This record gives sequence, C-alpha cells and structure tokens, in this order.
Amino acid sequence: MKKKVLCSLILMIFSLATFAQEILKGTVTNVDKESLPGVSIAVKGTIIGTVSDINGNFSLVIKPNYVLIFSYLGFKTQEFTVGNRTSIDIVMVEDASLLDEVVVVGYGTTTKKNLTTAISTVKPENISKAANSNISQLLMGQAAGLSATVSSVQPGGGVDISIRGAGTPIYIVDGVMMPSGSLEPGTSNIYTPASVNRAGLAGLNPQDIESIEILKDASASIYGIGAANGVILITTKKGKEGQLKVNYEGSVSSVHNFSTPDPLNAQQYMSYVNLFNKEQYLFNNKLAPYGPSPYTGGWSPVFSNQEIDASQTTSWKDYVLKTGYINNHTLTVNGGSKNINYWGLLKIHFNG
Repeated sequence: MKKKVLCSLILMIFSLATFAQEILKGTVTNVDKESLPGVSIAVKGTIIGTVSDINGNFSLVIKPNYVLIFSYLGFKTQEFTVGNRTSIDIVMVEDASLLDEVVVVGYGTTTKKNLTTAISTVKPENISKAANSNISQLLMGQAAGLSATVSSVQPGGGVDISIRGAGTPIYIVDGVMMPSGSLEPGTSNIYTPASVNRAGLAGLNPQDIESIEILKDASASIYGIGAANGVILITTKKGKEGQLKVNYEGSVSSVHNFSTPDPLNAQQYMSYVNLFNKEQYLFNNKLAPYGPSPYTGGWSPVFSNQEIDASQTTSWKDYVLKTGYINNHTLTVNGGSKNINYWGLLKIHFNG
C-alpha cells in the first residue's frame, strides 16, 4: 500500500512539473505576411531564447509568466506576454528611424535600408569617453567582428585593432588616408622612449569624432589592395550655421588594479633560498633522502640567521601598482553663418 501511495505522489509531482512548462510554437512575419528568418526570441530577464527558422517558425519551452522579446534588425522590438497560449503569430513592424539613418561608405553616404554590405557604425556620444584617451580605446567592444587587444598599458598606449581576425586596417579621416600609428609629431623637444607603444591615431581627440564606420567586406575595395584588412572611416565634427555655442565637458576617473598575491618578504625569501640550496646540496651529493648516505652536516647556508633577522623588505608592488586617475577637460566652440562655419576645441588630458 505504501509503495502505491509513493508511486502516486511521484506521478502527481511529475504531472505538475509537466503542466508548469509548455512548448510554445509560433510564426514571425512582416506586415506583408512574409516570413522573417533569424528573428531573435528571448525570454525577458533570462538567458533562454531561440531564433526563427527559414520559414519564420519557432518553438520554445515556456512558462505562463514568461515575457518574450522579439528583435530583428530594421524592425521595432516587441514584447509579448505568453499567458496560457501555446501558439502565437507575431507581426514585426519596420523601424523607419533605423532604416533612414545615414551611414558613411567608401564612396559617399547612404541609408541603412539601401545598404547591401557589412558596415558597423559607432556613435561616440553613446560611449563613455571619460577614460578613453584615443580612438583605438574608444572602439574596444563596440562593433561586431572588431577585435581589440591592449598591447601597451601606458597612458595613450597601443591597442591592436583587427576586423574579422585580419591584420591592421587602414584609417580614413574625412576622406584622407592616415597612418595606423600615432599622429603626434615626431620632432620636438620632448623625448619619447622607444619602449612607448603609442596607439593608432593617438593624436586625434575622441571629442572631435562625429561618427565611425567600419567597412568589413567589398565596401572597402574602393580603397585598393591596402584595404584588404578592412577600413575604419572616421568623420570629424564640423561647425554648423547658428549662434556661437561654447560647451565644456570634464571628467575625473580613477583606475584601480586587480588584487594580486602578496610576494614574499625579505625574511621569507632568504629562508626559502637556504632551504632550496640545502636540498640541492643533498641531491647533488646523493645524501638522504636522495641517496643511501646519511647527511654529514657539510652544508653551509647562503644567508646566516643574523642576515635574515637584519634584512629589510621593500614592497615594490606598492611602488608600481598604485591607484591612478585620469583627467579629461574639453572646451569646444562652434557656430557659423551662411558663408563660413567654424569648430574649435581645446582639450587637457593627463594621467596620474
């Protein structure tokens, strides 16, 4: 009898778990009833999700309280509460504001809805510029297919940029091809050690940037064989017709180091040197426990007890790894008339 009751309870629990989750099936189309493949369907607040197949169909294991988010390039993002439904039909509506956004290409400008090549756009105003002193740092993690590796942690240090795993791309600033290295002058009274690895376009202020387009495929071919690794198009800000405008931006950022293991102090280091040296002596002379002969006391320590007690420790880690700060102060002036426009910028940036 007890076994029957236990089995019944297990079946009831299994039945409740089964009814708690259902398989939701559906189709995603546009307003013209055309199926949309590759639509992202995600459960809000979780990592659960799927994509629609080539016919716009999808299926997902859901619970009644789930809220689904449907997103697709060029269409408005939609949210849908599942409730008790087991099938749904979603109609995606085009987002005209996204499709009409103007992007710069190798041969001029066009809108996203007319774009047929792989181009990513980075808007600097959507990125915190507080701790970014150059363009390469500004691009880190901002576009699909763009990888950035920090090659120097020095102020304004180099960041290796590559597009889709290729080599160094070329930089085009306002239609002019620029070197991939620093734009700072090489002849001055300031001596820069050869070990300083400066970033590409290190002399170009991020606050001067209007937009950045990354050309990944055939759209870069207009720049010739040198663009085989891709092209980064940079458009700088320009003056606009209107009254004089003065704008100030300032920021102070702190830089903290990751926690690192504490090194040995002087006494610990000297004691380990003695220990290792003694073990090496026993091994070389085949004394116990490394050989049959007993230890005869012929070893002399590298550091005496008096030297160990009198030693002083210098914490080089505290000297090198300190909490730093980055100061950015920018003053911009712009305006213009029907005949002339002007844009000026003064920036103070220093690390400490």
